[in-house]
Amino acid sequence: MVRDRIPQSRPAARWALWAIAAGAALLSASQWLHAPSVEYLIPLFVATAAALATAVRVVGVQRRWAIISSIFLAVAAAFAAPAQRGLWLVQHRWENWQRSSAIRGLEALRAALDEAVRESNRMANDALAAPRERDKAFGYVGDLVHGRDERGVVLYRGDSALAWGGSIRPVVDTSREGVTVVATPFYLGLQVLRRQGNARGIGVALIDAAPPADRLSTPLTQHLETQLGLSGFTFTRPIDSTTSPEILHYEVGGQRLFDVRHGIPHAHAGN
Repeated sequence: MVRDRIPQSRPAARWALWAIAAGAALLSASQWLHAPSVEYLIPLFVATAAALATAVRVVGVQRRWAIISSIFLAVAAAFAAPAQRGLWLVQHRWENWQRSSAIRGLEALRAALDEAVRESNRMANDALAAPRERDKAFGYVGDLVHGRDERGVVLYRGDSALAWGGSIRPVVDTSREGVTVVATPFYLGLQVLRRQGNARGIGVALIDAAPPADRLSTPLTQHLETQLGLSGFTFTRPIDSTTSPEILHYEVGGQRLFDVRHGIPHAHAGN
């Protein structure tokens, strides 16, 4: 009779063990979120591992719930580990963390600038195929603008702008073909101009904005600063010959457009 009773109690015992482990993991996670520290992170790892190990041993209808919940706990622990490492670096190796964060920010900026040039080139080329009727051209050109950053496109026929779409802050330069920098006291943009007969297509991407214009626009750098926790990028003329990972010498097709220095990283992600 005793042997018959033991197997019947095992499912409940396994479920109870998982519940204890999962509860401990949740408690550790909540404490870590409240006050991030290694003292809470290690119990989170241990309890999550125990929850995963016991979840696969649960039987019955509770098994699926236990496994899914344990996976979510593991994901939370995976996110907590690099965050804790970043906090430790901020507290103990601020200068190294600041430098590495700034370098990552410049690499992300380079990739974003490359994408902006590609999109501006696409818009400029595609605009050349717009219908000749102004009303149809406006609809066609307006559909060419995509993305969350401020971008725009203008189609010229002869000396007149036939149609345009998107948002364009700086004044476009209609005289220079290829990739150029367009700047005003408040805005910095990249433009790509393509010609076909007497038509010119110009794609423009807003790169940066100075106060107070930064409150009225959404330049490319604004999203990067929010994502990477940087206070800002500094754009200068391409006259610095210094070779350093902390300075971005941005060029397109061998043409150097500007230099960029990193912003100052915050101790938290986001502005």
